[in-house]
Amino acid sequence: MQDANGSAPAIPTVLDGGNHTLGFTEAARSEASHNACLVVSKALAAVGMRVLTDEAFLQKVGAGVVQATAC
Repeated sequence: MQDANGSAPAIPTVLDGGNHTLGFTEAARSEASHNACLVVSKALAAVGMRVLTDEAFLQKVGAGVVQATAC
C-alpha cells in the first residue's frame, strides 16, 4: 500500500489507486484507512480548537497563510 497522495504517510491505498478509482474505493474500506481517518480528523479538530482559543497561534497561522499565498 501507498498513501493516497503518493508522497507522505496518509490514507493508505493501493498502487495507482488515486481518488475516484476502484483501487481507492477498496482501500478506503480497510481498517487501516478508517484508523488513519480518525487520526487525521482528531488532529484537524485539535488545530481548529487551538486556532479558536489561542490568539498568538491564530496570528502565526494567519501570517503563514499570507506568506504562502504571496507568491
